[in-house]
Amino acid sequence: MPVSNGSFNSSALGYNPGGPGDIVVLRLYYQYPVYVNLLGFNLSNLNGGLNLLAATAVFKNEPYTSS
Repeated sequence: MPVSNGSFNSSALGYNPGGPGDIVVLRLYYQYPVYVNLLGFNLSNLNGGLNLLAATAVFKNEPYTSS
């Protein structure tokens, strides 16, 4: 997770679409507010009462030819 000292660190993130036939991993991050703490547990992992969700998708590029 790109979290350091309770802050989301987006400077290390980037996107490379890959080449023909490459396997590509795409990660999406979303910061959402935590309004309710259940039984005194702090469910946020970012400063300001935010929690970071992460989703990952893996796909293989078509074997296209570049011109």
